[in-house]
Amino acid sequence: MTRIEDDLAVMARDVRSGAAEVDVDAALAEVTRARPRRRHWLLGAAAAVVLVALAAGGAVLLRDRGDAHVVADGGPGTTADGFDPGVARQYVIETFVGARTAFLPIRNPEYRSLGDLLPNVTYEHLDGRTEQLTDLVVVGRVRSVEPGPGFTDETDAEPDGAEVDFGDPRAIWRRVWLEVEVEQTLGDVDAPQWLSVGMPFWDEPDELDRWEAGFVALGRAVFFLERDPTHEDMTGVYRPLEGMFIAPVARDGRLSLPLLGEDPLSDRLLDATPDLDALTDAARRGPVTLLVDEDGRVHDLPPTSGPQAPEGPDLAEAQPGREITFDRIGEVALGQRVPSAEVHVEEHPPCGFWPRRRPASSHADPDQTPTALVDASGGTPVLSAVYLRRNTTYRTASGVGVGTTLATLERIYGDDLVVDDPDPDATPTDGLTAYYQRVAGVRRGDHALAFYLRDDVVEAVKLSGADVWGDDEGCA
Repeated sequence: MTRIEDDLAVMARDVRSGAAEVDVDAALAEVTRARPRRRHWLLGAAAAVVLVALAAGGAVLLRDRGDAHVVADGGPGTTADGFDPGVARQYVIETFVGARTAFLPIRNPEYRSLGDLLPNVTYEHLDGRTEQLTDLVVVGRVRSVEPGPGFTDETDAEPDGAEVDFGDPRAIWRRVWLEVEVEQTLGDVDAPQWLSVGMPFWDEPDELDRWEAGFVALGRAVFFLERDPTHEDMTGVYRPLEGMFIAPVARDGRLSLPLLGEDPLSDRLLDATPDLDALTDAARRGPVTLLVDEDGRVHDLPPTSGPQAPEGPDLAEAQPGREITFDRIGEVALGQRVPSAEVHVEEHPPCGFWPRRRPASSHADPDQTPTALVDASGGTPVLSAVYLRRNTTYRTASGVGVGTTLATLERIYGDDLVVDDPDPDATPTDGLTAYYQRVAGVRRGDHALAFYLRDDVVEAVKLSGADVWGDDEGCA
């Protein structure tokens, strides 16, 4: 038998012999010393003692203040520490939301639904990167809250701050561990029975018991988790997505997101995924890939039955290898170096065009591939602007390309879209200058896409630096 099992056996004999009280602390001291942060081990032992003692007709004395949820001894509706669960729950929510609003802005406000946060969902970016937002999503309950480390302010010697004890008064912030008992997993990823979930703790150390009572009072909840990068070598150690994605489950199955506070994102996510049944259905749909466009917006993957041929001004899927981004059009990249033999270079200035040999009728060719303006001032020719005319098979992730209407551009790009009309003085609009025809443009960092319009329909696309994004003649 283990040491704990020996102690439990002794306690059972004491109760049967008429002992009026059983001191759990003595039996659990070894567990507390051996695993100070893993209170769920302590809880299991505590529960066993209570069952043994009560079955034998004795009384149980629990002096471990940390296990507020084991014995509610303060009267109806209170925890062992005397906290009203509802009041403690609201205290934690308000404290966390207030600090979170100041220190933890949401990284991606474009989340569409809770179902899109499941680990069976992959996000594909324009640069080829893929990612899952969560590593694990589980339904479970917080059984205890454990103190973690504290961290001091940054100094020259400790640029990230020094790690100190939880109660050290020098700490400017602290971490706690939610010990979560897992009921089920969502998204086809296995999970252990117990998880440690790290959370920032913005309060005084002596409020830890109140936080525990509040988190325990959340009850059954869905935890959207990502692996904690500071404990990647440890099994079962996670942190909530964005530090706040914990969704309590009401008795009727409806979900809520109290740690987000009054954020419009909360309403959007819950409108799309209102209850646990809807989230479970999303987890059963199998692997899903979503596209993230140049604006950070999320889209469903287009049908795999082949590209949709545009009919007039419309949106369509790019053919493979013919994507328009803020770095390239198809295989032709802004800043790409090209052999001098492939470039027609003007003498004054050292500017030219690529490729060198192109039929005179190519501008009207519906199958034309991208052309480019060349900067040869540094010796090796570099593509300084990339042009696409006529060809409708090149598209952005949003489906924009030749044939897209100005109204659609305005809907997709919103306030980021700049439109300029030609005038005798070539007066720019927000840096965008139209010399010969109406031009619409959108910038991302140092790069820009300009859409040349004819009757408010895109007839050509130009990729360039944001400082030269109009319809100028390039080398002229």
